[in-house]
Amino acid sequence: MSHQQQKKNQTQQKRPPYILFSAIFWGIILIGILSVVGLMYAVSRGALGELPSFEQLENPENALASKVYSADGVLLGKYYSENRSNADFKDLPDNLVNALVATEDIRFYQHSGIDFRGLARVFVRTLLLQQNKGGGSTITQQLAKNLFHKRPGSPFERIIQKLKEWVIAVRLEKYYTKNEIITMYLNTVTFSHNAYGIRSASQTYFSKPVDSLKVEESAVLVGMLRAPTALNPKSNYENSIDRRNIVLHQMGKYDFIESKVADSLQEQPIDVRFERTDHIKGLAPYFREHLRAELKKWCRNYEKVDGSHYNLYTDGLNIHTTINAKLQRHAEAAVMEHMADIQEKFFEQWEGKDLWKEHEEKLKAKIRQTDRYKRLKEQGVSKDSIMANMRKEREMTVFSWDGEKDTVMSAIDSIRYHRMFLQSGFLVTDPQTGKIKAWVGGIDYKYFQYDHVNKNTKRQIGSTFKPFVYTEAIDNGYSPCYQVLDVPVTFEDYDNWTPKNASGEFTSDKYALKKGMANSKNSVTSYLMKQIGPQPVIDRVRKMGITSNIPAVPAIALGTPDISLYERR
Repeated sequence: MSHQQQKKNQTQQKRPPYILFSAIFWGIILIGILSVVGLMYAVSRGALGELPSFEQLENPENALASKVYSADGVLLGKYYSENRSNADFKDLPDNLVNALVATEDIRFYQHSGIDFRGLARVFVRTLLLQQNKGGGSTITQQLAKNLFHKRPGSPFERIIQKLKEWVIAVRLEKYYTKNEIITMYLNTVTFSHNAYGIRSASQTYFSKPVDSLKVEESAVLVGMLRAPTALNPKSNYENSIDRRNIVLHQMGKYDFIESKVADSLQEQPIDVRFERTDHIKGLAPYFREHLRAELKKWCRNYEKVDGSHYNLYTDGLNIHTTINAKLQRHAEAAVMEHMADIQEKFFEQWEGKDLWKEHEEKLKAKIRQTDRYKRLKEQGVSKDSIMANMRKEREMTVFSWDGEKDTVMSAIDSIRYHRMFLQSGFLVTDPQTGKIKAWVGGIDYKYFQYDHVNKNTKRQIGSTFKPFVYTEAIDNGYSPCYQVLDVPVTFEDYDNWTPKNASGEFTSDKYALKKGMANSKNSVTSYLMKQIGPQPVIDRVRKMGITSNIPAVPAIALGTPDISLYERR
């Protein structure tokens, strides 16, 4: 061996071990980087699963609630599978955007979808320091996950999903501005209590539009993004306080607010003004339920640009109605005021008496109509066992005119109790156009969903039929000043039927038609019916839009026909 060869071998033997370790370490890092780059390329080419197309990125799909508005622009309610309404960037207050960036992605305005510094931090914490603190995903990556991915079924699927998120995030940054990405993200995030998107969350937890959120309220909602249920201010108040304070600290740390302001806000309680949005709350619930059926028909008959039919619960339709919100509030208040008073008198009259004693069969029919009875019957439970179950007392909430009450009673007693409440229907229309301005179908939609305005709800209408008789009389030449004696009127062709006045007495005084109608005198209406006959009155009623069956007998003058309130509008 030559002297030069020996010297080279000695040099190699003297090389420090850390150089070898360093070479191996960086070799692994390089291989890892090349592997990730290779995987990213494969993902971008669709080798590991289909990626969203340009059209899908331009028009991401989200289920949007359809909103029902009154004629004066008030939101009456929504139809939805997810209670989501999109906000525009101009609706988002600066404090909300700043809270989001400070907490979720402080370098949001510097990166192009992937924050490599953040990834390096996560790598060091997770693999080297064994500290699993999460993080690393940018707002754009989270948006990609919200828009285009379902929950993975395995760790391997999660790895592939993560790579897809990176590719999609880069593409989103290419097609959208930063403001658009912020807006899309806040519209796609999920909050608990059936609130989807920042606009619904703002209304649900603070009963205000999103552009009115205060700094501390924005911090609460941003804080919920990590765990909407665990950090919910309604059900987990202390957790929500702690998380809100972290968000406020981050905002102070990055100079979005002054540190002393952050410290001051952290001492404040959360002023939760919870307002759960569901189908049974809000103005005009009976009307909205009637409208739902009409809108479903509309959706089946009309197609979108792509040829598919509209979906009432996901397509975000804006539905404008003729309802006047102010009149609707007054109508609902009037029903509550008067029905509560009438109900009190009804209870006084029946105090100590069993109203159901003479109506046992009707009670049994109501029991058989309940969901519990039907469910147990479908399960093969015997009739005796079903009735034993229905008699078992349990905790429940019931309706009362003093507000909902928590009590203990059986299902049968609950039926007895709730069926004792008197009901009412109230419909307001514009006499010039026939447009519906207010619709109250009952005393409380949550507990009594049978609509007493609906055209299929027919009852004897009593004296409200009398104006039809007077209308036909006037059209036949009778003057409003025409006078009729308050005496009995007998219909010889109808078994000598002789209707009585409500008082049971006749005064023999003369009544002008206008006075007879104002005082609802049966004698005056009966006189007109005898002069005109039933059929012309029925023909008049038909011309006025009423289609219900009306027998051609004189008794219709006093309101014996079953007609819906909707028909009489």
